[in-house]
Amino acid sequence: MPIQRKPLDARVDPERFIPARVLDYSDSAFTVVHQVVKLEEPVFDPDAFTLMGKEMDGCESRRHRSVEALPDRAAFRYDPRAHNFIRIGFLRRSRVDRLELSTEWFTGNQVQWARVYLTDELTGDRHLILDRTRLEPDAKHFFEVEPRDGTELYVECYPDGGMARVRCYGERSAQPLPQRVDLLDGATVSHASNVHYGTPEDAVAGRREVEFMRGWESGRAGFGERVLFTRGEAAEVHEVVVDTYRHLLNAPPRFYLFGSRAEGSSDDLMRHAPRWEVAGEGKTVAPDDLRNYIQTRGYLSDFGEAPFEIRLANDDAGPWLPILVHEELRPDAYHRFTSLQNEGPFDRLLVMHFPNGGIHGLRVLGAPVEETEA
Repeated sequence: MPIQRKPLDARVDPERFIPARVLDYSDSAFTVVHQVVKLEEPVFDPDAFTLMGKEMDGCESRRHRSVEALPDRAAFRYDPRAHNFIRIGFLRRSRVDRLELSTEWFTGNQVQWARVYLTDELTGDRHLILDRTRLEPDAKHFFEVEPRDGTELYVECYPDGGMARVRCYGERSAQPLPQRVDLLDGATVSHASNVHYGTPEDAVAGRREVEFMRGWESGRAGFGERVLFTRGEAAEVHEVVVDTYRHLLNAPPRFYLFGSRAEGSSDDLMRHAPRWEVAGEGKTVAPDDLRNYIQTRGYLSDFGEAPFEIRLANDDAGPWLPILVHEELRPDAYHRFTSLQNEGPFDRLLVMHFPNGGIHGLRVLGAPVEETEA
């Protein structure tokens, strides 16, 4: 049978459509979640199946979000508050006056209720624009909302199921957000620990221009990856962006960023870079090469086969100041870090993640010292 696509609904106004991207989501086990914000109408191919079952267009989570089995009591716990979420970011600040939630082609497996919030990064306001509302299967739902400026949409999906499209309409000419310099753009890259599938330069260039994994991805044998960025001028750090777009099963669990403005060569500074320590059984060791220590099973002589801790140590009197330490990275998500331990100014930035994995996009936003002191 041919691929099916329903006629474009007259209420879908391409001129007032607000372009957006998926920033984060709780689950989309059956589908490619990034389809949910497309302007193009969802399609249905009766003959398309994947390892996960019927191929659908949009976002579809796994089942049983609200139900938990209680083995000891031969019973189940049902939580009416349980839900999935989709966090959507507009490509620029916009004024929203209409919301579309489509469950097209989802018949019996659609999201049953939805609640939607609009957030404005510029003002910090967060408004409920659609209270918990019932959704019908295989249907478009349009809601007129009070016109508000915003930058992000947060959709709560009760309790689980599929949503073909989440689209906003309005004006795209609202006041833009302040633009900042990407401090990694044009920086010299060195001391990369692992460039197995991609390079740090690929991550700096990552802007979601492809529909597959691309960026800096290390091999599985890595244990504590790092790369040094050197700038020609010092700058303050205001925000860090780490995008694990499309890295669904291989995103690094934790991320670190350090900065330095100390004198000396990059090689000298890297000799005093934060390093990994291994602790257990009342003992702490600092391997010269953690990857080799793990791969050659050097831990056997120190701890046998007992579990041990791995942690990052940094000399407080050394040349590196922490900016972000042990920050969680979610799979296939756009992370923005603004609560920083130190802002600089720095002319060298040391990016680290543990133990290994892939990063699609990496940006460090800020301003050169001359601008901040002006």
